[in-house]
Amino acid sequence: MPISCQLLVSSLALIAAVAVIAIPLGSLLAVVVFRIRLAFPRVLVHLLVAQTLTPLVILAGAWQAGFGLAGWWTLQQPGTVWLDGWRGAIWIHALAAIPVVALIVGLGLRRVDAELEERALLTLSPRRVLAQVTLPQIVAWLALAVLWIAITVGGEMTVTDFFQVRTFAEELYTQATIGTFDDLPLTAGPLLLTALVLVAVSLFVVGRWMPERREVDARGAVLFPLGRMGRWLVVVGVLLTVLVTVVVPFGNLLWKAGVLVMSTEAGRVRSWSLIKCVSVVVSSPWRYRQEIGWSTLLATLTAVTSVTIAWPLAWSMRVRRTSPQIAWSFMGLLAAVPGPVLGLSLIAILNQPAIPGFTWLYDRTPVAPWLAHTLRAIPWTWMLAWSACHTIPDEVVDRVRLGGWGQFAALRQVVWPSQHGVLLASAVVAAIVSWGDVAGSILVLPPGIMTLSVRVFGLLHYGVEDEVAGICVAQSVIMVLLSIGIVRLIGPLISERDPR
Repeated sequence: MPISCQLLVSSLALIAAVAVIAIPLGSLLAVVVFRIRLAFPRVLVHLLVAQTLTPLVILAGAWQAGFGLAGWWTLQQPGTVWLDGWRGAIWIHALAAIPVVALIVGLGLRRVDAELEERALLTLSPRRVLAQVTLPQIVAWLALAVLWIAITVGGEMTVTDFFQVRTFAEELYTQATIGTFDDLPLTAGPLLLTALVLVAVSLFVVGRWMPERREVDARGAVLFPLGRMGRWLVVVGVLLTVLVTVVVPFGNLLWKAGVLVMSTEAGRVRSWSLIKCVSVVVSSPWRYRQEIGWSTLLATLTAVTSVTIAWPLAWSMRVRRTSPQIAWSFMGLLAAVPGPVLGLSLIAILNQPAIPGFTWLYDRTPVAPWLAHTLRAIPWTWMLAWSACHTIPDEVVDRVRLGGWGQFAALRQVVWPSQHGVLLASAVVAAIVSWGDVAGSILVLPPGIMTLSVRVFGLLHYGVEDEVAGICVAQSVIMVLLSIGIVRLIGPLISERDPR
């Protein structure tokens, strides 16, 4: 079988395996968070957002610290590495996808016709209403979740490179790093073709749900009650989910940060020290201060650039009421282009000795990684901007059009004052995407410039040591705090509605 066919089969197999795990679990979690009457739904929303924003390299490092080659579980069971090869790649990608699927499906559940559900509840049980009325209306959102999995898993090489799973993106990255560019067209061509196919699928999906788009019902959603047994089953399921997705990986990092190894006559003895764990976590930001400085600079530039591009584009489409398919196709293409392809494209554009100044920009400045991060972050920023602009009433848009306001004047006086929370949240999301990016920028970082995620990515190949675990813990805490702020800022776009 040709190498391109083998890579295509392995890429599709990885995408299918992740989708089979993440779609059912993420959808069930979305129903629990957004449509079941619980006492703590906002806490679950915070956890979902925090997990969505956690860089993939940190998630991989957290699980390697427990079940990888040098993890605590592996050391207790010599000769058995649970997180390795295909099993490790599928597990990490599935855990990263489940919270995103839950949020996507949750957004769909928030836009289901509540009046239709209320009428159905007059003759049907809540369970049958959920199965026969609610879920059929979110088919397009499930398709969007599958599309998101295909885009992210197919174009990402961070996890597959860890576990040596050969996919198109991983093979392209490997060839680029070792300098064998002869076969790059054979690898990049199918990748770009796959990206175009994904864009075509996204157009079909958008065409399905866009004409039937419903604004968020201010009256509130229908929350389905549970019996005593059902309530206990949901609580136990939620606790198990939190245990697997939050407690275990975070505990793995804490163990690795505080482990002490002492040589004795009986051999090497491992113990855990709280003092060492706290010391390593607190001191790690200073140890990696240069990487943090570059990551902060690139994240700030990416946030400003992404907001400057995405919000005027989204508002222009809202005012002109043009078909969103062109913008969706463009954003879909940006999201679908694998990180290594994006990096190689920037190399081809900027590494031009014949053009004055280009070589200096490529070799001496952070322009290349800044462009890579911006192109990776714009789809996220645009989706938030598009959602926010479509919550502005038609009457306000009509007054802006009839008044002849300029685009930027309307943004300053109408959109940003009313959507300042979502605006700030979109900037924070763009910064977080930049902070955690590895695939798009690892090939274009010039000498002397190193981001924290790329540094951690490199160190994890040598095992998850205490210093790396410490900085991962510190980043995880920051992501949780940022997720709390983002949920408060974007408000009704993802939060639960009042029960009726």
